[in-house]
Amino acid sequence: MSLTSKFLWIVNMNTETSETAFSKHALAIGATGVCIRTSSKRFPGTIKRFHDLNMKVYAWRWPSASKVGALNEAKNVAKNLIPAGLDGYIVDPESDKAGAANDWNRSKLAPLAAEFCSTINGGTPAAAITKGVPAWKAKSLGKPIIPMAGEVDVVRADEIAAYGVELQKMNVTEGHFYTDNGQIPVTNLAAMKAL
Repeated sequence: MSLTSKFLWIVNMNTETSETAFSKHALAIGATGVCIRTSSKRFPGTIKRFHDLNMKVYAWRWPSASKVGALNEAKNVAKNLIPAGLDGYIVDPESDKAGAANDWNRSKLAPLAAEFCSTINGGTPAAAITKGVPAWKAKSLGKPIIPMAGEVDVVRADEIAAYGVELQKMNVTEGHFYTDNGQIPVTNLAAMKAL
C-alpha cells in the first residue's frame, strides 16, 4: 500500500530561496501537502503558491504559554492565515522545563487552551481535537495514530523505508516528515517519494 497523503514539515522558511528549496523537496517526495511553522515570513502568500502546486497547506506552532503570546498566535491563524486559504492548523503544546514560558504542562492553563482553540475555530479543545488532531489509539474512537518520521535530514533512507512499512502495517495512508532544513539528502527524498 502506498501513502495517499504526504506532508513535509519546515521550521524556518523566511526567504524566497528557502521557499523554493522547500517546494522542490516537497515535489521531489510527491507531497500532497506541507506544514509550515506560523513564524514563516512567507505567510500568507505562500499558501497560494503551494496551492498552485496542488498541495494542501497546514501551519503549525508550539505557542507561548502566556496569554498574550498564545492569543497572538491564535489571532494570526484566525485573521490572517485561514482567510488566505490555510487548509489546517496543528497546535503543538509541549514543555521543555517546568514553569518555562513555553510550559503547557500546567493544569491552570486549561482556560487559556480553551480560549486559544475558540479563537481559531470557535470551539473548545475537544472540538479542536475532533476537527483536526487524530486521537491516540486507545481514545481515538477508531481513528489511527499517525506517527511522524522525524529529523529526515539525519535519518537514513532505510529508516524512512521502515517507517513506511510500519505505516502499512497500521493501514495508515498519510505520512508526515519532519522537518526540511534544506539539508535533506537526495537518497532520503527518494525514500520518501517511494512511500
